[in-house]
Amino acid sequence: MRLTFRIPMNTGGKLALVTPEGGPWNDPVFLRNPADGSISFSVEHLGSLGVGSIGNEFVFQQFAQELGDKPALTLHATFTLRGNGLLQLREDVVDTEIEVVLPGQSTAGDSITGDNATAHAEMALREFLQAWAAKDGAAMEALLTDNRRQYSNYTDPTFFDALDRMEFGGAVAVPEAIDSYMTSGNGGRQGVDRADVRCFRAPVTFYLKPGVVGPNDSGEELPWMWFLVRGADGKWRVDDWGA
Repeated sequence: MRLTFRIPMNTGGKLALVTPEGGPWNDPVFLRNPADGSISFSVEHLGSLGVGSIGNEFVFQQFAQELGDKPALTLHATFTLRGNGLLQLREDVVDTEIEVVLPGQSTAGDSITGDNATAHAEMALREFLQAWAAKDGAAMEALLTDNRRQYSNYTDPTFFDALDRMEFGGAVAVPEAIDSYMTSGNGGRQGVDRADVRCFRAPVTFYLKPGVVGPNDSGEELPWMWFLVRGADGKWRVDDWGA
C-alpha cells in the first residue's frame, strides 16, 4: 500500500499519521520527498489478510494561506493485492488520484467556521497529549492557557519519575458540556466568549513504573473531558481536564 500526498508549496501545511489500525503492520514508512515536497506513507507488505479493513488516520496542520475552494492537495493511492491461485499467482493493482479540498485558514480576528475551529482545537489537544506521551514538559507548558499554566509543574525534572508510559485514544467533541464548564465557578473563565471554547472527550491511560502507587490504577483507562480556549492570537490551548 502506498499513499502519496502532494501539498502545494509555500502553504506551511503539515501532515501527521495518528494511528494505523488493522493489520498486522510490517515496517510502515512515512517520508517527505525533498524534491517536490510530497509526503508518502507506504507499507510494502501488509501480511496475509482475509476479509477485513485497514484504517489510517491523518491530521493536517492548518495551512497558512487562503485556499478557498481550490484543491489543497492531491492524494495518489496505490494498492497491490496478491493471491495464490491453483495455477498462478494473481496480482491486482488499484491506482487512483484524488483531489482534496481543505478549508482556507483565516488569520486571528477573521471569521472562522465552527467546524474549522473545532478541528484546530482538536489538533492542539493531540499535540498536548503527544507531548505528554513523550514526557516533554516544556512542550506541554507551551500548549497550556495562562490560566492553567499557573497551576502546572511539568518542567519539574521529577514530574515524570513515576510514569512508565502514557497512551491516549481518539477525541470526540462534546459541545453540550461547554455551557456548564463556563458557569462552573472555577474562576478562570470570566470574560471568555463561548465561541472560543471547545470540549472533547479523549480517554487516557497511565502506566506507572513497578512499585509506584498513584491516584489511579496503572493501566486504567480514564475517559477524561478536555477543555480548550482560543486566545487573542487565534491559537487554541488546553485549559482544563478531568472526569
